[in-house]
Amino acid sequence: MANGKWQKTTDETFDFFIYRIHRGKLEINRRGVDCEGQRWINLFDPKQIIVSQFALKEVITDEKRFLAVFLSLSPLAYPYLLREYQLKIYLRNQSI
Repeated sequence: MANGKWQKTTDETFDFFIYRIHRGKLEINRRGVDCEGQRWINLFDPKQIIVSQFALKEVITDEKRFLAVFLSLSPLAYPYLLREYQLKIYLRNQSI
């Protein structure tokens, strides 16, 4: 990401996962280059879970890099039971 916009890649050897929220579903695509196209896989059963927020943010503290993950979801049968999750993942490969 540069200047707040995702940049497409033409490198065929990369091994990245991209995520998107699409119609209340959190989806993943391996080797995707943007949020278009096919091969998207649901991370949750869309008949049971609605995802309202998914965000990733780089956090740097004491010269260590983390990936902060924010996720908000609710059961389809009880949409008022919103659950919000936050976690930090230590980035061991500092060259990312």
